Amino acid sequence: MTAGQFADIVAEMRTAQKNYFRTRSQKSLKKSKELEKTVDDIIAIREAMQKEKQLNLFEENKK
Repeated sequence: MTAGQFADIVAEMRTAQKNYFRTRSQKSLKKSKELEKTVDDIIAIREAMQKEKQLNLFEENKK
């Protein structure tokens, strides 16, 4: 995923959040929560990849 694609998802999430706070509809809340989960999942994957990369670097230096 590129930074631009991630930014697009975050922008869509923020729009959904604003729609919810404007309308307080359940449909808007559901959409907002779905996009928040998507963003959280992407961040978690990136953090896991960074951690794995750091561990691999550490292991390579031990050899």
